[in-house]
Amino acid sequence: MDSSQTYSYQRCSSPCLRTEPAGCQCDTLATRGRTSVDKFLRYDAARWTDLRNAFEQAVAEAGRIDLATSNAGVSEQYDYFSNKSDEWGKLLEPAFGVTDVNFRAVNSGGIVITSSATAHAPEHDLPVYGASKLATVELMRSLRSTFIMDDFTVNAVTPADTSKI
Repeated sequence: MDSSQTYSYQRCSSPCLRTEPAGCQCDTLATRGRTSVDKFLRYDAARWTDLRNAFEQAVAEAGRIDLATSNAGVSEQYDYFSNKSDEWGKLLEPAFGVTDVNFRAVNSGGIVITSSATAHAPEHDLPVYGASKLATVELMRSLRSTFIMDDFTVNAVTPADTSKI
């Protein structure tokens, strides 16, 4: 599972976390009369400590995070019909790291969750991926009516592969 990502945050009236290509140079922009600085860091979205450290560093340097965009793009490779056992012959818990990454979120401001078109049109070779992406859409639907009371937004986008069109 390759879940290595980069992120940037802006120090301004509406900072955000978003994925960007590695090695980008920092740009300074004027936003609502304030200076905005993008800083890019690489992290592994499948590792909780990497995610926590990225958010802590962004808050420490920018003061707060108003918008986070979840866009890890972690897929799966798993044999769903094989039984794996430990040394005593007991069935092991399935390792679905894709669900761990696809449910990561922040607890304040706004969230944009990158789901997938497989949430609406499942693919037979990606059953857990499609199910976890549908779950992110349902999570967004469940949370939006609650979060609006605190002036907090949550949205989801569901991109698809357009390379064959």
